[in-house]
Amino acid sequence: MKVNNENEALMDKVSVYGFTVKDIEDIYPLVKQGIVSIEAGKDKYLTTIAGDQYSRITIKNESLFDSFIFGIGSSGHVYGRLDISINNPEDYNLNCFSADEYKQRISDIKDLLEIKYGIYARFNEAKFQYMEINKTIEVDDIVAEYSRVLNLVFSLFPGHLRLKDINAASSYDEDKDWGAEKEALTLRRSSGESGIDITAYDKTTQINRKLKKDKRDEHVDKNYLRFEVHLKSAKKIKDALGTNGVWDIKDKMLNFFFRDFKKKAVMDPYNKYCLQRDKRVRKVLNECYMPGSRTWIRDVMFKICRIEIRKGIPLILDIKELIPLLKILPFNTRQARYNAKKTFLQICRDCPNIFEGDMDKMLEIINKLK
Repeated sequence: MKVNNENEALMDKVSVYGFTVKDIEDIYPLVKQGIVSIEAGKDKYLTTIAGDQYSRITIKNESLFDSFIFGIGSSGHVYGRLDISINNPEDYNLNCFSADEYKQRISDIKDLLEIKYGIYARFNEAKFQYMEINKTIEVDDIVAEYSRVLNLVFSLFPGHLRLKDINAASSYDEDKDWGAEKEALTLRRSSGESGIDITAYDKTTQINRKLKKDKRDEHVDKNYLRFEVHLKSAKKIKDALGTNGVWDIKDKMLNFFFRDFKKKAVMDPYNKYCLQRDKRVRKVLNECYMPGSRTWIRDVMFKICRIEIRKGIPLILDIKELIPLLKILPFNTRQARYNAKKTFLQICRDCPNIFEGDMDKMLEIINKLK
């Protein structure tokens, strides 16, 4: 089980509106099944070619879609919503759809509605109301080892996105199974019901736990980290891609959006953070440095750790970010500067989970989210 299109931005769950139902071949068997409803006493109804009137069509949990709703309100407003997710039982949603594959899925749904239900829907003017765009990358270490890096990334998202930390089991997204992600490393930020969500989670752990739950003798060996951006309104989709028309969306639009997202939401904030970080680290070094002191290096490390604990995000990801800044200190000799550098590095070797290797992990994520 592996990712087939690691370099591509793909689509997961979507919601579609703007379609119509032109006719129902035989309405009464569908009424008996509870698929078609007829609300008595209403002023407005939908009408088939044969003249039969109905109020609403509701189909749920089909093989190709989650739900299909089409109806008319009391004011005469016709509405429709089609919710689709990949739901591939073979790989538990490890591989999602390209734009062309989603177009084919909607064409297949049209055929299924006609063949199985006698419902003749038209999707010529269909538009996306909701869209999840994601990219799944293979990382070098287990995803849990990237927690400090991801916490930093998620803390640096630009303020104009208006993102807030939310629980992974958010009630407004009940159709999505967040249980396995919540047990694994998961970070989510949201700007509200009609805004955007940004999520990163350990896809490998999620799938392996589902495989175990389903008693399948399989295991995902590679370390997969998934990034998702949920666009939760037609406007957000138009703003991101230039259109929300089902047949207008192209793969190059998805890839351009994700590259732009990486630059504006990850790379640019991180580069700005690095400049601010260096200023703060220089301040810590100046505050703690005392010629002849045997504890100043320990004091520096303690203060940097305390800042991370207090703020919940790292001041530095890696000791390699601190070493070049030692040049600002007035060491008496080159040997003293060398000894300080050696001591800092030795502390991190003795405690390898303290500031060692996380800068490389940050650069790895940035490079792989290409």
